[in-house]
Amino acid sequence: RELEAAKGAEVSQARKDYQASRDVVAQAIDAELGAARELKAEKAKAGAAAKAVHDQRERLLELQKKLAMLEVFKANQARMRTLEAERAAALKAAEEAKQNIRDYQKKMKEMAA
Repeated sequence: RELEAAKGAEVSQARKDYQASRDVVAQAIDAELGAARELKAEKAKAGAAAKAVHDQRERLLELQKKLAMLEVFKANQARMRTLEAERAAALKAAEEAKQNIRDYQKKMKEMAA
């Protein structure tokens, strides 16, 4: 009987130890699951941040393209204004030359007459 009582006490203690170990393992599993959820949430945040950075970089690239195009347009307009001014100056010089020729021809006719 003492042997059975001792074995019963040993079995009872083993069951308590088993249950305690099971509780510790369950707590560890819960903690690990919580950490996994937090990791997943942080990865989602990091992914969203990376997407936002990517989107902003694409936007920056598009704006840089637009700026470059506008700078080319502005340079072309400035060149066109310069060419128009040169053209106007050339036309004025040509008119002055024609007038000088007419004046010269008139003067020559007057001298010949």
